[in-house]
Amino acid sequence: MTTEVDADSQDFKLETKRITVNIDEVTDKIIENLIGVKGKSKSAVIYQLIQDWIRENSDKMSKDWNIDFSSIRRRVITKYQKVEAPTEEENEIIERLVQLFETIKSIRADELAEDLNIDIKTLKSIIYSYPTRFRKLGLRIVYEDEKYYKS
Repeated sequence: MTTEVDADSQDFKLETKRITVNIDEVTDKIIENLIGVKGKSKSAVIYQLIQDWIRENSDKMSKDWNIDFSSIRRRVITKYQKVEAPTEEENEIIERLVQLFETIKSIRADELAEDLNIDIKTLKSIIYSYPTRFRKLGLRIVYEDEKYYKS
């Protein structure tokens, strides 16, 4: 079974995961009475009830339980886009790089890594892995003669 999801104007068929739940007899009868109203089967009814509950309680879940819906959605969609999204830590470094290059024209790789408190290998990985993210933020970085330049 798959679920259709529209993510940033791209359609994805998300995998579904099978779970087993135990419910009491009264709940079972209520679910049976919702067949045709909320779904075509018990499974479809339960799925729709869960979707409705999440939608109606998302603000409370986010506020009270610190559930980051956008992060969860991004991680799942990334799997289907075949493109890795930056982690929260990588995003922070990307933002710091953008801010830093607003005030400098070039910097040695080792100095930049030290300023960001990361190793050079991590720095290179972030810069080379997310060029689209940098472009969206208005920054193009070029590496030449052991220095990074804003281009």
